[in-house]
Parts: sequence; C-alpha cells; structure tokens
Amino acid sequence: MGMHTQGQELVHAASHLSIAFIGNISKQIAPVFVFFLALFAAVMLGAIPNANGSGYRAVIVKSLDIPAYNDVAKGFKKQCRHYGISLMATYDLKGDIEEGKRDIQIIQELKPEPDIIITIGVLATTLARKHISNIPLLFCAVINHELLDLSGENIYGISSSVPFEEQFAVVNKMFQSQKTIGIIYDPAKTEKIVSELTSLDGRHGYKFITRKVTSGNAIKPALDDFRKKIDVLWVVPDDTVISKESIGIFQDAVTENRLPIFCTSSALVRTGALVSISPDYYSMGEQAAKMAQELLHDPSQNSPRCMKPEKLTITINARTAEMLKIDISQFFSLPDVVIYK
Repeated sequence: MGMHTQGQELVHAASHLSIAFIGNISKQIAPVFVFFLALFAAVMLGAIPNANGSGYRAVIVKSLDIPAYNDVAKGFKKQCRHYGISLMATYDLKGDIEEGKRDIQIIQELKPEPDIIITIGVLATTLARKHISNIPLLFCAVINHELLDLSGENIYGISSSVPFEEQFAVVNKMFQSQKTIGIIYDPAKTEKIVSELTSLDGRHGYKFITRKVTSGNAIKPALDDFRKKIDVLWVVPDDTVISKESIGIFQDAVTENRLPIFCTSSALVRTGALVSISPDYYSMGEQAAKMAQELLHDPSQNSPRCMKPEKLTITINARTAEMLKIDISQFFSLPDVVIYK
C-alpha cells in the first residue's frame, strides 16, 4: 500500500472517529479537529516531510544474494526508519548483467521516483552509475572502488577498505614477533594497495616478499616459489587472486604447509584462513542510512564523497589456530571479534 493511500485511509477513518468522539462539538470545530488529526496521521506515515527529513524514499539494489550484502541491506532497513526514510523496494540482480539492466529500467520508471538509491556490490553500483544520473547513489561493499569510474555529482559511498594501521595492529597482536609476509597479487588490480602496504616494510618489524600474477593459473606456481621463504601469506582483496579455484590452493597452504593466512575477507576465514579484519557490513548499512539522511536533509552541505567504514570486525578460525599452534585467547575478551570453531 502506498504512503499517500495510507494517509487517505487514515483521513477517512479520522472522519468516522470524529463522529464517535466529538459528540456534541459544534460543526464549526469538528472540521478543524479532523484536519489536525489527519495532518498528524500523515506526518506519522511520512507522507509530509518534517524537520527530521521524514518522507524520503529509498531503493536498495544489491548485486548478489550473499551474507555480506544482505547484512548491509538489513542494517540500512533497520536504521533508515529512525531517519524518516521509507524503503520502496529491494532489487537482487543475482549477479546477472541483463537482470540488472531490467531492474535499473524498472527503477528509472518508478513513480514517485526514489530520493536516493543504495547500491551494494560492484555490479549494482556500476550499472546504476552508468544509467542513473538524476538521483543520488550511495554505494556500499564495493571492493577496490578506486579502480572503478565512480565519479559524478550524484555519487557517494562508504569504502570497504580497511586502514593498513588497523590491519597491522591485528597482525602484531596475533604473531607478536618479526615475520616475513608473502603477497601474491595482480598489478592491474591491486598495484596501489600492495605498493602502499610494502612501503611500510620494516616499520612494523615485518619484511615483505611479493609475487605478481596475471591469471588464476599462476597462483599455485607463485605460492610454491616462495612459500618456504615466508611466515605468513597476506591475501589482498584482488579478484584475480581470490576465486573459487584458488580457495583450494589456500586451504592446502594451511593444512599441508602450515602457513597462516591473513586477509580482509571473513568468507576466506570460514574456508580455513587464520584471521581477517573487515568492515562490519551490518554497521555499514546503518552508516549508509545516516549518510543518506544527511545528504537528503541538506543537499548543499559539503559531504565527503566516500567515507571510511565506522566499524571493523576481526574474524578468527579457531580450528586453524589450534592446528598452527597459535594462541588466540587474547582475542576472546575483545569487542567485535568473531570466532569460527
């Protein structure tokens, strides 16, 4: 049922209620009573924007039906109600470009049109960016968003990147001694990330050894080449390196070579990596709701185009830690830590 339809029904109901409750109130006063009762109902439903920005309409577009993206959507849905934003619809593109184009076309034809579109993931974000320019877009959960053309007057976002200092804090706490860290990466995808990371060589007592790859077929040879020279494998968010095929390679590195894997993906930790530090995606959805309200309430404000995630989560695989004989007890009392057992 639409917002305005609900408002009309409340107005209709209010007329009947007024007859029951006002009794002997004069005909001159009754219409005034009904008017203010209807006005109150409309404001409560968000049909009339108030000072807090109620009455704004949002649409969610997510690339896939996966836990991280769903968590963003759940966080946004819960929090947007506190900011007076109503959710018109959620579209799942199912990872399909053609499905995505059809859904974007549907969104473009919505009446009334949404005031803001929340995109979750690369596919949803790039399609919306390409086809929609008259509505603010707020992207979330886009890995390496810097590599995409996400510039535009209507583009805002929340980065999925985890500050290196935060990552090193976890590594230092986990290993507490100097280590040699290996990184496998595709320079076309993550050259900037790896350059910034390896520029810290020595500052935290760590040494880096890197290997470049341009395809998934090169991952195992690269790992075999330097696995005996490294103490930890650091897996950066690189979709050449992280794939369905490479998961088995990383699992073998853990079980057969006793090689700890540090990453920024809790999904990899579920498959056997030791530890990850990543954005809290539910919190990211809540953050998106707050950011959306601020953008819509005062479009003239000089809002940051892309914000850092407000909350991070450390995820540890307890079985892997036990197998590698790594003590993780110090993490048990920390907030925002998830332990897979």
